Amino acid sequence: MRREPSRRTALVACGVAVLGLLGVWLLPHPSANGQERAAGPQGQGSVPEGAGLAAKYPGDEGIERDPQVVFVEDFETGSVQEIAARWGDVLHPANMDLPEDIHASSPGRRSLHISKNGHLYTHTKGVDRLHARFYVKFHPRTGYVGHFVNLIADRVPTPWPRGGAGKKPAGDQGFSTGIEPWGKGGEVPPPGVWHFYTYWHEMKPDGWRHFWGNHFDAPQDPVQPGRWYCVEAMVKCNSTPEATDGEQAFWVDGKLIGYFKGIRWRTSDKLKINTFWLSYYVPEQAAKPDRVYEVWFDDVVLATEYVGPVQGKPKGGKRVATPSKSALLTPGLLLPPPGKVVFSESFEGGRGKFDVGEVVEGGVNGSRALAFPPQGVAVWKAFSTTVQDSTTIRFKLKGDRPT
Repeated sequence: MRREPSRRTALVACGVAVLGLLGVWLLPHPSANGQERAAGPQGQGSVPEGAGLAAKYPGDEGIERDPQVVFVEDFETGSVQEIAARWGDVLHPANMDLPEDIHASSPGRRSLHISKNGHLYTHTKGVDRLHARFYVKFHPRTGYVGHFVNLIADRVPTPWPRGGAGKKPAGDQGFSTGIEPWGKGGEVPPPGVWHFYTYWHEMKPDGWRHFWGNHFDAPQDPVQPGRWYCVEAMVKCNSTPEATDGEQAFWVDGKLIGYFKGIRWRTSDKLKINTFWLSYYVPEQAAKPDRVYEVWFDDVVLATEYVGPVQGKPKGGKRVATPSKSALLTPGLLLPPPGKVVFSESFEGGRGKFDVGEVVEGGVNGSRALAFPPQGVAVWKAFSTTVQDSTTIRFKLKGDRPT
């Protein structure tokens, strides 16, 4: 039983600061059928194949120090919990382990294994072109996958993914593309063939005017379960808000499979690619009891130019990279440093300009807090300031406990 009528919540502190553009865009999560096919592969032009940036660093040794590289993870350093702390966000870490199961070109000793569902989610500095190279293997008895690895541009990045299935993002707020295996409605055996599943402001709706991810497909052989692959995905932003020269492409084992041009990803050049989502998602309703839903990842490199497969061996036979960490963990790298505080209230001298509530003991570190009823609390005419790029509000909240 809860106390009535004092089902209260304690508001400890509130502050506002000028940081980045105020606004939210919604990221696609696992969605339903009715997806719209967008475009086929375009001419290859000068898009590279085969050996790339990795050729400069035998066995990837030292690749993390290349100025074009923005993030590296080889899963050789730390526990799952320590890896998750570097990335910034993890889902179902209990479903993850670090076995000695590696691809033939691996310069390391272990990989990341995910069973059923899980993700690692991180951020880089904002760039106009991002390549994501990773190695992946599916269980020999795998079923179809819901959603997989995503490259994301997010104007207002958060430490965790935000939901938004079936919604078209605004052109100045975000876009995402997922490199995913797809079974073509059961035409191809699990896990399917690689394609892009993409959300952006000019995406096409389905026949019911719902905005599920648009498909970018390319001819290829089906993915073989139980075999390691080197997969690389690239997104290149349009050069100006009006231009339609954006691109995306993907490679498998160094061979260009899909190349798509003429995309107007964004309507503002302030929107940058800054988020990487290493995800393995299988919808519960789609899982088959005779299938095994497990995947292995290794040797992730994010860079602003083509990376290509691992080339050669490191000098010592094996190597451990200096792992990267989320750009959100480095102040000023992705988000601007905090600006001027224009309002704050600690409630030590009363409720201040808040319209209702009772100041009580029990705040953070022995401080006071504002307890208020279920209908909420408001503060009016407390401050007035011109917002440049953003407004950030921070507060701490504690719910009332049942008795």
